[in-house]
Amino acid sequence: MMLLGEEGKRKLENKTKTNDQIFTDYYDLIINTHTAKCLYEAKRLLNKFQVFIGQFPPTTDLAV
Repeated sequence: MMLLGEEGKRKLENKTKTNDQIFTDYYDLIINTHTAKCLYEAKRLLNKFQVFIGQFPPTTDLAV
């Protein structure tokens, strides 16, 4: 694990998380980095994407 570095460890950890865990992490991240208006819009968009993908893993193909 030491060879991966911080970014590699983060990516590896995210691959083992459920969609619910990943989206919870996204929500926690955006709470501290967005204004109230942007936070509302970001949450709205994330909710739509979470419903759309269901339990399929998030991929760039699904995001497009």
